[in-house]
Formats: sequence, C-alpha cells, structure tokens
Amino acid sequence: MDQHLDFNGRVALVCGAETGAGAAIAAHLAARGARIMLGAADGALAERMARSVGSGGEAMASGDTASGVAVEACAGCGAAAVAATIGHFGRIDIVAGVTPHLAPVAIVDGGAAYAAAVTAIDDAADALAAALPHMRAQDYGRIAWVTGASGVFPEPGCAGEAICSAAIAALLRTAAAENRAHDVRINVLAATIAGGNGDAVLRCMPHADPAHFSASAVMPLLAWLCHEHCTLDGEIMSAGGGRFARIFPATAPGYFNPALRDAGVAAALDQIISADGAITPQRASGELILTHV
Repeated sequence: MDQHLDFNGRVALVCGAETGAGAAIAAHLAARGARIMLGAADGALAERMARSVGSGGEAMASGDTASGVAVEACAGCGAAAVAATIGHFGRIDIVAGVTPHLAPVAIVDGGAAYAAAVTAIDDAADALAAALPHMRAQDYGRIAWVTGASGVFPEPGCAGEAICSAAIAALLRTAAAENRAHDVRINVLAATIAGGNGDAVLRCMPHADPAHFSASAVMPLLAWLCHEHCTLDGEIMSAGGGRFARIFPATAPGYFNPALRDAGVAAALDQIISADGAITPQRASGELILTHV
C-alpha cells in the first residue's frame, strides 16, 4: 500500500516559506506531485528556496525529494502571492501558511512583537480574501495554517505568538463556516516545532528531545489537511513530538438563573465552571441550545 498521499495536478501556495516549517511543507507537497509557489517577505530568499526545493535539496527525513517538480517563488504572502500563483499555474488549490517565529516577549513589553503579529495576521487575511473566490468558483480548496500552540494554551513570554496564532485561528475557523458549501476545507494546525515557535514551550520541558519536534514530524497531518481526502473543517489540530490530536473549544450547561445577582456568584461558582455535559459548538449560535430561553 502506498504510504504517501497523491498531490499530482494540485497547485499549492506556501505562505511563510522562509520558516523551517514553510520549507518542510513545500518539500513535502512537492515530493508528492504538487506544483508549488513559495511566498516569502524576502523575494530573493524565496527564489533560493525554490531552487533548493525544486532540485530536491530540501529532502524530508523520510528521504523524499521534490526533484523535477515545478517550484516557483514570489515576494510577499498575501493577495500578490495568490495572484502570482494563479498567473503562473492557472489555478490555486491549496494555501498552506505558517505564522512567523516571533521573539519571546511578555505582555508588558509587547510593542514590537505586537507589530510583527499584526503584519502576520494581515498577510493571512489578505491571502484568504484573495484565494477564496477562486476556490469557491472551482468548488474546491484546502487551506491549512501552522500556528503556535500558545494561541490556545497560554505560555509565559509568548504574547506576540499568542496574539498572532489565536487571531489567525479565529479567522480561519470563521472562513471555514462561510465556505463549506463549496468543498473548501479550512483548518489550523497548532504545532510544537523546535527551532521556531515551539522553542519557548520546549524550554519548559528539559527532558524533551528536540529531534522529535522537527517540522517534518508534523507534516503527515498537515499534508492530509491539504489533501482532497480531508473531511475536517474549521478544526484546530495539534501535532508535535509524535502526538497528533484535536484541540476543541467546549462549553457546558453551567448554571442557569436569570435572576442571579453578583452576591450569588460565589455560591454558584462550582456549577458555573463545571465541565459536566460539555458540548463543542460549531458556531457561536450553537451555544444557545444550552440556555432555557
């Protein structure tokens, strides 16, 4: 049985190709037949990476290479990159993005990191807005974005990454809800990757072997999220260290009392925060089924 997914005939834009995860995504998809456009803020760097990936220089740990596959490059990661992809290949089937590696910063010292986070969020929103009309018109598309786990689970010193990852996750999940009727599947992969956004997390795990947290280690799930066989939509998945899982926002029935006053909160707190009977709504309105009004 073939252990690899087939991407022959598919065109993928990889946003954030200057990152280790971006290079791994490009090599992984190209090795499986996808034609690749690498989008990076530094156009010259993107060109060098395109030559490396296209010649098989960016080989995966499994030994896969992308030799002989069409790999092109452009400057930027937003609408211009989408236009370059369609202009060169005639279509766009996949957008795979990576949040940038942001320097560790605390909330109280956040200025510069916040600016970098806003730029990354703008690039993601720009790419989505440009790619989705084409995907809707062809009734097919796959979008997957690699973010940091701190966008879901707080990690001290990761304010910039948390803002960036959480905002992009919310953006993609909303886009997923708006585009399901067109076979456009949009998901988030919260990954712990050494040498990138996962470093802050791994520093708190001194016994963890960084080799188990490589970018290539999360590629099987990322590739599946980009493939036509993917049935998930609007999900936040987790990968790192050989573990693959789903992360999901949940809410529970809690405590119902329209007459509650502030002095009564303490007495009802155990029921308010109880996880008993929890559900995972697919949209904000889904939470309303837990009310009695």
